[in-house]
Amino acid sequence: MALAVATATVAIVVTLRITPPTPPPSLPPAPAQQGEGEQAAGKPQNLEIQGVQVTQRDKQTGKIIWQARATGGFDFDEQTQALQASDIHWELTRAGQEKIVVEAPKFVAHYKDKQINFADGVRVYTQSKSQLFEVASLVYQFETQKLIGKGSVTFRLGQYRVTGDRLVIDNRREEVRIMGPGRFSRLAGS
Repeated sequence: MALAVATATVAIVVTLRITPPTPPPSLPPAPAQQGEGEQAAGKPQNLEIQGVQVTQRDKQTGKIIWQARATGGFDFDEQTQALQASDIHWELTRAGQEKIVVEAPKFVAHYKDKQINFADGVRVYTQSKSQLFEVASLVYQFETQKLIGKGSVTFRLGQYRVTGDRLVIDNRREEVRIMGPGRFSRLAGS
C-alpha cells in the first residue's frame, strides 16, 4: 500500500473521540465457574483463573472489567501479586462501547502497582476492527482505565494513518491521543 496525497512530518498531537457503533443487545455475564482451590489466600478475590483464561470483575457489581486468554497458561505469583502469561489476547469491556482488544507476546498484571504491562510488539484494535493501533509496549492502569503506549505508534482509521511516539486511550473520556513527532497521511486510493 503506498501513501499518497497528504504526507507531513510534524510534532503531532491527535485527539479523537471514540464513537461506538450501535451495540447489539447485551446479555448478562454468565456466572463464574470456578474449580476447587482456585481462590488462593493471596490472590485478589475478583480474579478468576480457569486454565488459559482469566477474568477480572468489578468488586462491587461483579461485572466483567477485562478477560484474557493465553496460548499457554497463566502463572500467579502470590508474593509479588503478579499474573504472567505469553501470547495474550486481552479484552477490555467498556459500558456502552465496543470492546478494546489487545494482543501481545508478553503480559504481566501487577496488582500491587495496579497496572498491566503488555510488551514486545503490541496490537490494539476495537472489536469491529475499525481502529487499529500498533505500539512497542502498552500499560493499562486499573485506577484511571487508560491504556498508555510508548515507542513507535501507528494508528489506522479508515483511509488515514497517524504515527507518533506516545499513545493514550482514555476509556473514561472516550478519547484517543497520539503525541510526539509523527506523520498524518492519507492512504493511496482514498
